[in-house]
Amino acid sequence: MKSARHQNLAAIGGLLVFAIVLIVAKGWSAPYWWFWGASLITSVFLAFKEFAGELTTFRERLQEPRTIWKITITPWKALREAVVFVGFFAVAVAILPDQARGLRPVDHDHTVHFFKIWQLGEQFLSQGRLYGWSDLWFAGYPAQYLYPYGADLYVLAIRALSLGLMSLERAYAYGLLIFWFLRGYTMYLVGRRTVGATAGMVAGLLMMGDTAAFRFGGWVFAMQWGVWPQSFSVVVVLFAIMQLPGVFRSDSWRPVALFGVFMGLAMLVHPLQLVHFMILAVVLLLAAVFTEQKVLTAATRVGVAYGIGAGVASIWLLPFFSTSDYTLKYGALWETSFELGTQLYNGSVLAGSWAAIALIGIVGTVAALKDRRPEVLALGLMVVVPLATGTATFLAEFQIADLIKNATSIQFVRFVIILKPYLFLLAGFAVVRAWQSQSDVPRSRIASATLLFLITVLSLPIVFGTFETIRTKQFQRKLIPVTSRIYAADRQAFATWYAQQPKAKGVARIGLAFPYREHTMADFGTEVPASFIKLGETPSTTFKYKVGQNSKVALDATNVRYVISPTPQNQPHLKLVKEFEILKVYEVTSWTGDPFVVKGSGNVDLTSFSDERLELEAGPNADGTLRLNVSNFPRWAAYRDGQAIDIDTQVVNGVMMSGFMSVPLKPGKYVFEFEQGWAERFGFLFFVLALLLAVALVSGRPARLHAVLEALVQRIGKLEGPRVEMLFVVIFTIASLISLVLAGRSNSEFDFVEQLEDADVFLVQGSSQRKCPWVMGQHVCGNEVFKRVETRTAAFEEGWRQCIWAHPQKGKKLTLAFDVRNASKISGEFGVAKSANGNRPVNFQVAADGVEVYSGKTGRDGALTEFESPVQSPKKIQFVIDAPNVGARHFCFSASLN
Repeated sequence: MKSARHQNLAAIGGLLVFAIVLIVAKGWSAPYWWFWGASLITSVFLAFKEFAGELTTFRERLQEPRTIWKITITPWKALREAVVFVGFFAVAVAILPDQARGLRPVDHDHTVHFFKIWQLGEQFLSQGRLYGWSDLWFAGYPAQYLYPYGADLYVLAIRALSLGLMSLERAYAYGLLIFWFLRGYTMYLVGRRTVGATAGMVAGLLMMGDTAAFRFGGWVFAMQWGVWPQSFSVVVVLFAIMQLPGVFRSDSWRPVALFGVFMGLAMLVHPLQLVHFMILAVVLLLAAVFTEQKVLTAATRVGVAYGIGAGVASIWLLPFFSTSDYTLKYGALWETSFELGTQLYNGSVLAGSWAAIALIGIVGTVAALKDRRPEVLALGLMVVVPLATGTATFLAEFQIADLIKNATSIQFVRFVIILKPYLFLLAGFAVVRAWQSQSDVPRSRIASATLLFLITVLSLPIVFGTFETIRTKQFQRKLIPVTSRIYAADRQAFATWYAQQPKAKGVARIGLAFPYREHTMADFGTEVPASFIKLGETPSTTFKYKVGQNSKVALDATNVRYVISPTPQNQPHLKLVKEFEILKVYEVTSWTGDPFVVKGSGNVDLTSFSDERLELEAGPNADGTLRLNVSNFPRWAAYRDGQAIDIDTQVVNGVMMSGFMSVPLKPGKYVFEFEQGWAERFGFLFFVLALLLAVALVSGRPARLHAVLEALVQRIGKLEGPRVEMLFVVIFTIASLISLVLAGRSNSEFDFVEQLEDADVFLVQGSSQRKCPWVMGQHVCGNEVFKRVETRTAAFEEGWRQCIWAHPQKGKKLTLAFDVRNASKISGEFGVAKSANGNRPVNFQVAADGVEVYSGKTGRDGALTEFESPVQSPKKIQFVIDAPNVGARHFCFSASLN
């Protein structure tokens, strides 16, 4: 026995000596490092084999419980958890080294989020409130109403834990570091409770290293573009998903309460989780049904959890829903079902992510759908359901955008952010299952070591290339720290110069004339006590009236006095007054400090102007209309001599996204006040009640509450049986029939969108034509996805429209011919969707029985053009689409006969 061990140790030692000699003599020169690398790996393999018995004994001893200071722990488990925790944190530090040193990034949207956090802490929480009106941006805007503040409170909480010793900038940096750590570690925790700790560890590393493309929730979108609250909300959801085993298979109400609290908090971080919240409810019930759980009992527990979640989220959701008409509508259409299938085949469904993850994740999803555990089945369904319901095809065929108006403000491309953690967990699940399924083939130690050595020598160059690519593309990251920000010296110089200027009478805002996606000055309000307007797009603020143009009429309408720009502004209404190293300061020559415009006669004097209260005095001859240079919002109230008067919204011609407060002008004292409504009060009340219920369920007190819930569950449990299963079958059948009815509804005699399958579609070039075959819901006119004529839901300035996608092709005319019934009028609308670019016209003609009845061209991208023409009982209608320049011509039209 000793002889055998000596021989094995000698073999291990020989391999190590061989490796050391090659390292010293040849270093990293190929192919020598292949051999010393293989020697090291093989020696480790042999060492583990040789000392397997001792290692097993050591592990068994560590698995024996120990009691220290009346606390019982298992050393092996504690050691494993500590190593995993430290490992994930080390990866986060390696990815975000500057943030680990407390340096705030200033890339893209980070400055906007930082300002919002600063303002919430300095202007609102310091006064004991969450909501209100702020004049620091735009022509005033409703702070915290239209965009949630969970991520802001998270950073402020980090600072609060330091008892105020930590700067807000450092707290922001540490917040990002902790977020990225939790992005991986929470995946491990969920995996440990569902698909296994090893699978969770794999998923966590995949999540932390995920790059992804713009809008797809990885590093590029969350960190480089700074849209991190969206991905942070997913982390909060994962804390809820951890509770699923307890929700389904435990009598305790603790996991039910925790699930609800974390889901509610996730919605306070980002509104995307409201969609997640609704989808997950259906998925959890389906998981209970398909794994033969006690369905009504599970539904009761899920219902309590959802009640708590809705209550926690109501502190923001109620104020948001009560003012949602003032939310800027936006959206980005996702793929059609056909395109999604193509991407699944190509492994590109997760744009910008490692393609293998999607492919392996789909395999894991199939395995999860066969699992008998409801929490695992729910993971699989949460991949399938968002993929299916987030497609443009689903929206179009079931007319979701028409049925649910709020659906038009969701960027469905971000459904990927919802499903990604589930897909990554199941990718880890598939990897572990594949590894565990491999049975050991009986083989001698020498043969095993030799085979390992041979395989390692041959594969090391490939493996090294793979891991080096993963390291550089997935984990090697860099953000711009605040110490390296652009315009740093000029910012300080402007702050000093501005402080020296005489205090302006009235209102004097500052315009920021910077490129569309450059937001580096968005946090300037934390350094300069002034109101700023980004003359262009400002992210993370969805206010409908965030005025931001550089025209004279827009600057006058918002009382902009100075414009800061890195480039020359050669406009007659701007006068250069100061020039720094890069930045230039212009004064608006027509500026006045009066934040109002009188249309009529009489004098009006401003007596007081603050964020939430304005006072004016109208003279005895005042008559006409008074318009304030402050945007309107439902919480504003107006009084004249103490009597309430109605406020109208006035749009200024030539000023996009303008909607100023306007009232009739008569003599008297005017007061405008920003007042909170019932939604804020009831939202806070429901939030407190939900938290109290959650605390009671977690703590187990009072006992009477638990007794009532248990009695309710037992009473509901008596109803379980075949009748319940039949009830779900009936509900599913009725829902399917309603869906089919909705899919086929139409208000016209003949709807061309609904009858697209029956059309003949041709590509005409000169005297030749080629028919586009109908394949699985679309007329295929080319290999590229945009060359397929199909039904879509597309975004226009007027809203989302269900229409026929008919992208023109170079040098050809796209013709759609329909056999129709008797009719006297054809009408409809057409245009190039907002997703396009270029503002190049597309020609559109309509013919009835070969006679042209309408001819027109598209206007600017995103705008719809209506058409209507009489017809005389035609038998065939033809639509012809062509364009001299077909690049990004996302043409879509709808029409009907009456």
